[in-house]
Amino acid sequence: MGPQITAVLNHKLIAEPRQFVSEYSFSLRGLAARITIRTYLEPDGRYYFEQSHHIHTPIQMDPYLMGNRWAETEELAVRAAVAPLLSHYEVAIRQGCKPTEDWLIPDDKFFHPE
Repeated sequence: MGPQITAVLNHKLIAEPRQFVSEYSFSLRGLAARITIRTYLEPDGRYYFEQSHHIHTPIQMDPYLMGNRWAETEELAVRAAVAPLLSHYEVAIRQGCKPTEDWLIPDDKFFHPE
C-alpha cells in the first residue's frame, strides 16, 4: 500500500484495510469444482489469504478449517492455503477413497462477485 493510500485509509471509522494482491484458481484431479485462493497485503506488510473451499474427506472427522491466515510473503500465504488441501486429499486417496465433489466444502464467507 502506497503512503498516499495508507493516509486515505487511516481514519478512525476504517477498520482492517487490505490491498488485493492476487487470485489463483485451480481444481484437484478428479474433482470438477474450482478452488480459488486470494491474497491481500495488510498495512503491516503481512499477507492475508482466503480460500473458496475447505476439504473434508471421508477419513477426516471435520472439514479442515484454516486457523492462521497470515504469512510473511505471498508465496508462504498461497502455500499455507494449498498444502492442507493437497495433504488431506493425498492421504484419502492413499487409503483407497475415491474423490467425490462433496469433499470440497464452499466457504460461505468467501466473496463471489456476480
